[in-house]
Amino acid sequence: MRIRLSFNFLGAPALKPGEFRDYKPEKISGFSIQIIAPTGQYFPDKLINLGSNRWVFRPQWGFSRNYSKWILETYLRMWIYTANSNFIDGYTFKQNPVFALKIHGIRKFENKSWLALDAGYGFGGRSSTNDVQGDNRISTLRFGITYAVPLSLHHTIKFSGLSSFALERGADFDAIAVAYQYMWMKK
Repeated sequence: MRIRLSFNFLGAPALKPGEFRDYKPEKISGFSIQIIAPTGQYFPDKLINLGSNRWVFRPQWGFSRNYSKWILETYLRMWIYTANSNFIDGYTFKQNPVFALKIHGIRKFENKSWLALDAGYGFGGRSSTNDVQGDNRISTLRFGITYAVPLSLHHTIKFSGLSSFALERGADFDAIAVAYQYMWMKK
């Protein structure tokens, strides 16, 4: 189970659906915190489980600045984990926080399509079992690109690519995606 509380403290006023078309954002900043409860099936005698038997707190701060046809966004995020005191064989599993920084540059075009270039860096997360530290600190770089093309007022198709590079530990992968989006809102 996840619960999220988000609020903007700079820019981005509440708008009615018809007001979004004419809204021109300048500077927007906000904060959110997501709480992930220790739900899901958990077996203390199994190493791999659907649940993690620990709470996770994920605060995030974001800032966005509109520069005519470009939008620059940045996010700072942290994952904070509580200990799992009922880990396999009765051990205690702990994990240090994971930190992440993401930057997005979004170019808007006249036909309402847009192109986003993304970069991110994540690090931390070294874990320990019964206070014996593992050699598993995460350190990864990610780069992505997304192009979204509106097909009509309610239909959009998006093309994305993502690459992740492990500097110490973490995921090394390449991914591509095509997504279809339908907006239910009336004009």
